Amino acid sequence: MKNIFITGINGFIGSHLVPLLLAKGYSVKGLVLPNETLSPSLANAPVEIIRGNLSQPETFLNALNGIDTVIHLAARVTDWGKRKLFYESIYVATENLLKAAQTAQVKHFVHASSIAACGMGKHLQYPDENTPTQPLGIPYNDYKHESEILVKKYSEHTHAAMKYTIFRPCNVIGAGSPWVKNAIENLNSIIGLPFIDGGKYDAALIDVNNLVEGITRIVDTEKAYQQIYFFMDDWEATWQNFFGDLGAMIGKKPKGNLSFETAFALAKWVEPIFNQFNIRPPLSRLGLALVGRDIRANTQKARTELGWSSQVSYATSMQRIAESLGIKNFSPSVPKKQNNS
Repeated sequence: MKNIFITGINGFIGSHLVPLLLAKGYSVKGLVLPNETLSPSLANAPVEIIRGNLSQPETFLNALNGIDTVIHLAARVTDWGKRKLFYESIYVATENLLKAAQTAQVKHFVHASSIAACGMGKHLQYPDENTPTQPLGIPYNDYKHESEILVKKYSEHTHAAMKYTIFRPCNVIGAGSPWVKNAIENLNSIIGLPFIDGGKYDAALIDVNNLVEGITRIVDTEKAYQQIYFFMDDWEATWQNFFGDLGAMIGKKPKGNLSFETAFALAKWVEPIFNQFNIRPPLSRLGLALVGRDIRANTQKARTELGWSSQVSYATSMQRIAESLGIKNFSPSVPKKQNNS
């Protein structure tokens, strides 16, 4: 039986991952912030909760004793904020956890990166795992890139006995997803939610249930050691589909359209001002880069090596989101293949 330690266990992805690991007979332990309220799904689960903070490694160091696999999910998952916040919650947190894992002689370090590590603000040209990551000045993007380098360094040079696996999900959706919460918040706002470049690009979505199935396959097999995997569903749903469906759930429609170039230029000016006052800006470079550029990824490696495929359909995913909002019998749009060349 493997002993698993999860950071971000109380978060959106973590709360969906735990039931699958428990069903496989794994022992699960997780890190939760000192004053954080446990989610209902976690509160009654047979999981050991460690209260601590990745910025204070002394609070969780002993928790890794006897752990076989660390799954590092915790990070600042949002599209705005000062650079320092992303540095501390992504890069520094990862470094602190790697040091603790090294000391505890953990065998396998599973690291949640992101499609963003490939560089945001441009069309990605359908990257695969051999495509280099790169910093482009957007904090979340930059520190996901640098954290991947750090994980490889610790495994390949600092502590050769600890193997790594890095996985890069695209845009993760499901009931409670930040993509759902933020979009609905914007749809309900005075400004509304405009399409970027007409919402024509593939949204590069992955249902959280499909993602956690991929993570469990990484944990299950040594084939995943020293490997990187992209995860994205094959729905071919555009932002017109996704934002249009969310709007239909709450009786709102996306408002207007902005070109990517115009919106990105505005975000460069607006973001620093709002970040200075710790207020969410109406436009962010990361958000625009995700919805206004083609960020589809090649998932062939995950399908071939892990035997992974997306089992939850777009229709089912959207129906579950609707049900979480108290809406029954919702009929989502039917995604059509887009020509984004």
